[in-house]
Amino acid sequence: MQSVSAMHPRLNFKSRLANFLKFTSSFGALQILAIQRRL
Repeated sequence: MQSVSAMHPRLNFKSRLANFLKFTSSFGALQILAIQRRL
């Protein structure tokens, strides 16, 4: 696994970016739901 990530740094970066976007989008949705519940 380490050698693959070393051989393809771009692919590793893209996968990390995708995971980060998924996390932020889900977190943002949770924040929106919390705000709607307060209102």
